[in-house]
Amino acid sequence: MKEITASRKDVYWKEDPRGFFTIKPFIEEGLIKVRYYQNHKLKYLIVGKTPEELYYKITSQGLVSRLEHAAYLGKELEKAYLALKYTLQYVQDDPLDITKIASSLIQQRRIISLAPSNTEILYALGLGKNIIATTRFCDYPADAKKKQKVGGWIDVDLVQVKKLNADLVLTSTFVQDKVVQEAKKYNINIVHVDPKSIEEVYESIRILGELTYKQSEAGQLVGKIKKEFTEIQKKVILGKKPRVYIEEWHQPPHVSGNWVPELVEMAGGEYTLCKKGHVSKPITLKEVERYNPEIIILSLCGFGNKAKAEMILKRPGWENIDAVKKKRVYVIDDSLLNRPGPRLVEGLKFLVKRINEFKKIKKQELK
Repeated sequence: MKEITASRKDVYWKEDPRGFFTIKPFIEEGLIKVRYYQNHKLKYLIVGKTPEELYYKITSQGLVSRLEHAAYLGKELEKAYLALKYTLQYVQDDPLDITKIASSLIQQRRIISLAPSNTEILYALGLGKNIIATTRFCDYPADAKKKQKVGGWIDVDLVQVKKLNADLVLTSTFVQDKVVQEAKKYNINIVHVDPKSIEEVYESIRILGELTYKQSEAGQLVGKIKKEFTEIQKKVILGKKPRVYIEEWHQPPHVSGNWVPELVEMAGGEYTLCKKGHVSKPITLKEVERYNPEIIILSLCGFGNKAKAEMILKRPGWENIDAVKKKRVYVIDDSLLNRPGPRLVEGLKFLVKRINEFKKIKKQELK
């Protein structure tokens, strides 16, 4: 592509460490054109008709390095789309009064959620009626079970997704990376969020709020979660932190990562087998033996609360681990820890309860 020097007349997007964007709707062509610059040289020209299409093209090429910039980009693309659709003047970074327009668009917007966490967030934002299809794992709230199903985590029926002609298709976490890539073959516009920490969970909620005209509700939801986290932490008993091991998968054993280490720390426990912000990973018996966890929690992905403590208590080679010898092996509904959404609050409550029980027993033993 011929390099073109950026002009001061270009509409300027907030600087990103990897470069910057300009966004401009062309009403006569019915298109939005996004230019991506590095060192003030044009590197990519990205063209599309909808914010979802453009957002997908931009993020799938790794052109945005920070979640807050992704949220900002989503907002600006939505504004450009409204300017295009209703022949409004669009100036990047300037406010655009879309209050009346947004109200009608919210009612019309059709969403497919391919991740249980996104489904729960959408319901929490008041968008349950806008969801036209989900996966078979989207089981909360109860109304989500009534939605049309288009597959599971990785076996999504993309032909059916294409036929449904949704305005917005949402995926989540690295587990669905392959689905996102496959969707390209069908020209499906997918917005993918991939939080790996508590702060990134908050950002993913804000991004969904931006994409669905629910910015205010998203901000309120994040505030509510933060407040509930704070109230739960007030109940944490002081004392020696027990070593906690949480298992996300059993064949072979995987230690829970991402935001889970942070939740354990917030609950008053020690968690060093996986660093916060790192994805869940396989764990060896030797690693578990060296760590010698005092509390083990089964949070097996997709099992709900149907996992059994005996899966650990009777596992060959684990009989000398402290938590196994003292039968401190517990099962949690995995949706409370594995889904980066509002119900992480319930997951934290569970962790605080079990860790507090341990601390009370230890204090009794010292008397």
